Amino acid sequence: MKLLLKSFKLLCVLSHIVLGMLLAGIAFSGVFKRMFPQLPPRIVQWWSAGLCALLKVRVRVSGEASKTTVLYVANHISWIDIFALLSVGYVRFVAKQEVKSWVALGWLSARSGTLFVRRGQFEAAALASDVMAKSLCAGDSILFFPEGTSTDGTALKRFHARMFQAAIQTQLPVQPIALQYPTATGLNQVVPFIGDQGFVSHLWQILGEREIIAQLHYCPVISSIGVRRRELADQAYYSVAKVLFPNNLGLLEPQRKEAYYP
Repeated sequence: MKLLLKSFKLLCVLSHIVLGMLLAGIAFSGVFKRMFPQLPPRIVQWWSAGLCALLKVRVRVSGEASKTTVLYVANHISWIDIFALLSVGYVRFVAKQEVKSWVALGWLSARSGTLFVRRGQFEAAALASDVMAKSLCAGDSILFFPEGTSTDGTALKRFHARMFQAAIQTQLPVQPIALQYPTATGLNQVVPFIGDQGFVSHLWQILGEREIIAQLHYCPVISSIGVRRRELADQAYYSVAKVLFPNNLGLLEPQRKEAYYP
């Protein structure tokens, strides 16, 4: 029975992905291609909310998202993060280059305005900062995951500072977002997408979950004026840590520790 249910959910998800590809195909053909350089934000938000519903992801939001252009940063746990965040408001993502090669979702991500960067290359990070700064100046809020990788949610890795330069360049604020997938007994152990696990096998595991709670907390906005990017990154790190690990802040030393384990 469980196998049958998972198979049905998979069919629904695949159908939704095909729908997204059809919408993107229409938007990027003929006269529409000149009208829309990327998928309209409302369609991206609607499609992401639909995907979350099919995956039984219930998004809870606390705090208040900025009403003006900002550079968002968030801790990273799973590919589900992206669609949970998009379901509550459109934002352009910065993602690792590998995401672009994912079947269907990579193609859709590119057409929804995602900026792709190569990991571990200083020149690539500098170029990404310039591209992000141009998008911010154009009025598009940008979101990236400064840990540079995903975790299981029990730890917070130090925030890399390079791409915070985009906020300093534009003198626009940074708003951190704290992400969690809580359950009645702790944190969801199925949602984290870490290590060398393949996307398809992880999706199959996700389909077995009866409900997934995605808790998004928008932290207070941080000014980028008059601070260095390392200071800005550490302030954002501390803001997220206060939400995720409120009882262990005495151990928090982002300037000297690679990871913070409560």
